[in-house]
Amino acid sequence: MGNSSPKPVKAPRIAMDKNKAVVIIGGGPAGVHMASQLAERGYTNVTLLEASAELGGKSRTTVDKDGVPHDMGTCYLSNRYGPIRDLLAEYDSGNAEVDVAPGMVFGGLQRDGDDKDYTNGVSFKDVVLEKAEEASAIPSACWPICPDFLSTPAFVSAFVKYIRLHKKLLGSYDYGMPPRPRDFAAVDMTAMEFLNKHKLLAMVGLLRYSVQLQGYGVLETVPALYMLWWVHPNLLLGALKDPTDLTSMKMLSKGYQSLWRSMAQAHSAKVNFMTGARVTRIIRGDTPSVSFVDANGTANFLAFDKLIMAVDMSRMAGLVDDLTPAEKDMFSGYSDGNVYCSTLYESDNRPVEFTSKLWMDRMLPDVERDGNADGGRIHAIRNFRVINGMDNVDKVRETRVAFQYLERGLKDGDDAILLQRLEQGLADAGDTNVVVLEQNAWPYMPRFTNAGLRQGGPWRVLASQGANNTLWIGSSVCFESVLDVVGYNNRLLASFDD
Repeated sequence: MGNSSPKPVKAPRIAMDKNKAVVIIGGGPAGVHMASQLAERGYTNVTLLEASAELGGKSRTTVDKDGVPHDMGTCYLSNRYGPIRDLLAEYDSGNAEVDVAPGMVFGGLQRDGDDKDYTNGVSFKDVVLEKAEEASAIPSACWPICPDFLSTPAFVSAFVKYIRLHKKLLGSYDYGMPPRPRDFAAVDMTAMEFLNKHKLLAMVGLLRYSVQLQGYGVLETVPALYMLWWVHPNLLLGALKDPTDLTSMKMLSKGYQSLWRSMAQAHSAKVNFMTGARVTRIIRGDTPSVSFVDANGTANFLAFDKLIMAVDMSRMAGLVDDLTPAEKDMFSGYSDGNVYCSTLYESDNRPVEFTSKLWMDRMLPDVERDGNADGGRIHAIRNFRVINGMDNVDKVRETRVAFQYLERGLKDGDDAILLQRLEQGLADAGDTNVVVLEQNAWPYMPRFTNAGLRQGGPWRVLASQGANNTLWIGSSVCFESVLDVVGYNNRLLASFDD
């Protein structure tokens, strides 16, 4: 029969020169990490251009008036985040890991009743086993009183079956970009269609948390391959003793942005980090240059020998004037992505404060329930003061971060739509005297459609690295997590001929 396992993912050899001019577009985690690694390798002429006023991209941390850091985007570390922990040890050792699991509750389930209520809630284990009950032969009338030992076997069986199926389809490999499936038809469907096909619905609770609540797309619409990418067997095997135990989930005491700022500061003598620099045009011909408007509104340009695009290529490929036909085709397979909105707000104290309150099913668009087809209800609220074990200095007011999700790409006017739905959700829950301090509507989880994946999207990008003196990095060419963008950079760096 021969070997039918997918081929391992390898980057091509990439010709680099430490003394040539390198320009990096984008100062999110991928851009800052790549710049720091080039500096460590002895590159002497590196410039990074970031359009916003700060480095860090969606790893944004806002410190409130009481000194509490609130992560507005990237927030978690899990048991597989070794590369991120290595960076923390090297650049930001005082940014300690803190537990998030204690005080985390889930609402909107059978045992919770009215999902508007903040004070009710169940544990992650309850969520996982409740979804397993729904997928089992246990009569629905028995679900609210079903003992764990009746629903646990269905979950464990699906858990083991998923790991075996993952290996069969994608082979054995360390976490990161998966090999291109030899039989793409086996994954050419949505995540929920995949779970239904293979009778894995007992895992829905676990997957709604690990995929959906992180903003990677609802199971009903996200391509199955992205679920298989993120929910790697190593993640599951690391939690084999008790998959419902979230104690391995951590956050950072200073927030994630502290890490990227610390990395930039450590290499500020070797890398020119320019914030407020909005790129308007890139030409890669005989005289390669980047045109941009700086923070003072002055038009500038930079010549370069190597271009590194660390921006969302689903939205910004058009910055490059002279994309080749092959590149245009390669970047034509993207979806519109999602909108993931984080809002920092104040309101009066509640009787009970949790580290996190999560409503997974609110992310599923429901026209009858919500009056729209996009979603946008609050699906998560985090209190970083409680997570960090800090006292409430105010005693009367509390500051929290609320998260919302739209099952479509970002549009003009979304800030106002999301704000209206936020205020309604907080009012329904009984929050009083709400003051919004900051709102970030992120275009999130740039990804290829199943048609784009079928045409080899991410693997074609990897194979093209270095062609036309260009590298493509960041979440739009791999996956929307800091673990992935750092791992992808490390994969490319290992292929440099410099």
